[in-house]
Parts: sequence; C-alpha cells; structure tokens
Amino acid sequence: MNPTQDSPSLVQILNTQNMVEHAQAQQGRALQHEQLSPGPFQGRIHPMKWPEVPLLRQNTKIALRQRGLLDTSAYGLALALQDASQLFFNGQRVPAHARMWGKGDEVVVE
Repeated sequence: MNPTQDSPSLVQILNTQNMVEHAQAQQGRALQHEQLSPGPFQGRIHPMKWPEVPLLRQNTKIALRQRGLLDTSAYGLALALQDASQLFFNGQRVPAHARMWGKGDEVVVE
C-alpha cells in the first residue's frame, strides 16, 4: 500500500496493488473480494473521517465483487463516477450513472 495524505485529519489516500491489500485497507470491515474481469488489479481507497460521518470512497481498475461484514450502523451508497461498458452494483449489471444505497441486504439499485 502506498499512502498519501492530503490532510492530516480528513483524507488519506491508499493505493492498493492486490485484492487482499485492498480489503485490509478498509479498516473496521471484514471483507473478501472476487475479481470479475480480467487484468491486473489496481485500487485506491479514500477514507474520509468527519465527525460522526465516516465516508469511504474506493476505485478499482477491474470489476470486483465485494462481500463481508460491515458495522451494523453502516449505510451504503454507491455511485458510478464514470461511464463503463460493464458496471455492476451488488452483483447486478446496471446502466451508467446508476445509484445504489441501503443497509445490509436491503439495497436499492436504480
């Protein structure tokens, strides 16, 4: 992992080179990843720590299935930040600019 720091308290950027490292970089979560598309893995994690609202932004160069346990208070939100020919949320192929949100197994994908 290559950490770079934009601000000592708000944002730290972690560049990851494999799925294990990417999962371990997401502190407070017990995750496993499965690569769904070919090619070398490259990822980036942006944990943002604001009072009472921790945010996590993640990017990968490949399609990835993420499974695991989150804190019971976690609420998920996923937004596609760029057009992609194969975009998946929650294991479902979705159109560009799709959104996903929810808690646990109760997610909405639009």
